[in-house]
Amino acid sequence: MEYELISDEDYYHLPPEATKRFLAIEQVCRRNMTAIVSNETSQSYNALIRTQYMTIVSATAEELGVEGVNYIDNYDSIDQDLAEFMRRVSGVTAKLRLRHSPQADELSVRLANKTKGLIEHELTSFGMLSPIVNFPMKKRKI
Repeated sequence: MEYELISDEDYYHLPPEATKRFLAIEQVCRRNMTAIVSNETSQSYNALIRTQYMTIVSATAEELGVEGVNYIDNYDSIDQDLAEFMRRVSGVTAKLRLRHSPQADELSVRLANKTKGLIEHELTSFGMLSPIVNFPMKKRKI
């Protein structure tokens, strides 16, 4: 059975920023792991896939300087190791996503698409009229 948690193409298309690279690699590996592991595959095969997920994600975190993600092998079973590992990774990824999510300016407002369209139309109309109007240089605000 052939599998790949993350392909060369996936690596090629990663974002340049270290934090976003980590988030992308973890997401791709987790998605592929859950797609590969099933009741139809052997327990040893599933353990191999889960171990590779933890190895890739912990190595990526180490390489990119993401703290709080370490390989787990303290428990009696790979399932327990994976559960603890995913708990920790989920916490780290949540913190990283919050830190890198766009912050709304407290004085800004979100406009409906219709309102934005009307404003853009008015600005376009104004842009067409402004060359026609001859303002003296002293009164122009640029």
